[in-house]
Amino acid sequence: MTDVAVERLALGVFELGESPHWDAATGLFSWVDITPGRLHTFSHATGMHEVFDCGQPVGVARPRVGGGYVCGLREGVALAAPRNPPAKWVARGFVPDTHRLNDGVCDARGRLWVGATALEFGSRPGSLYRVEPDGDVRVAIDGVQFPNGIGFSPDGSTMYLVDTLAWVLLAYDFDADAGQIANGRRLVVFDQECGIADGLAVDREGGLWVARYGAGAVERYDADGELTERIALPASQVTAPAFGDEDMATLYVTSAWQFLTADAGDENQGAVLTR
Repeated sequence: MTDVAVERLALGVFELGESPHWDAATGLFSWVDITPGRLHTFSHATGMHEVFDCGQPVGVARPRVGGGYVCGLREGVALAAPRNPPAKWVARGFVPDTHRLNDGVCDARGRLWVGATALEFGSRPGSLYRVEPDGDVRVAIDGVQFPNGIGFSPDGSTMYLVDTLAWVLLAYDFDADAGQIANGRRLVVFDQECGIADGLAVDREGGLWVARYGAGAVERYDADGELTERIALPASQVTAPAFGDEDMATLYVTSAWQFLTADAGDENQGAVLTR
């Protein structure tokens, strides 16, 4: 385990912080607080922290070309404009009443790949959906135990998916033009003594960073699935990593304070951490 210098962004604490993302076009860092349904953005340049109310639980938010965000909500996918709740549904009605949309990622063609997970944790399997910019929705993978972090290799040829309750990191061949995945395989089988595998980020070298919820750590695996680094963080319930800033080398990690009591830790619980 590696101990590193970590800073806490003084932006508050969050019940279930998730979906961190750096937008290179605007220099905005964004993340969501799932349970209260809020999208947060922060500008290092101006110090401005803005909060958008999505109107229902939000699992993922990604910036759109031209402004605003595409958001995976409880009931479907919607567009969010700054300072306004989602005003336009892209796709709705495909999420079972027993599920909500969770983590997701956009591919190079503007599709949103997003998982649906059971509202009651672990009560039933979920699915991975592919949502086209025009709102067409297809089931990409059915029967995923708990679809969580998703990412692509730097060359775009491989999609990665964390299945939290199966304790595996899956890899798929990815055809960006067709929007198809194939040849699914287990890349990593996680050690169940080292925290729950949650969100995922891919670095510039193709390394796979996975948050280990409950263990206060993020792990890095190489493209062959070998563990190369484990970093300790001062918050036990870390949820998702992301890389940002101009060099895309700064690590950001969201966390959660859900289920913790007031004496369970310090102000880092539920904070956004960076190193």
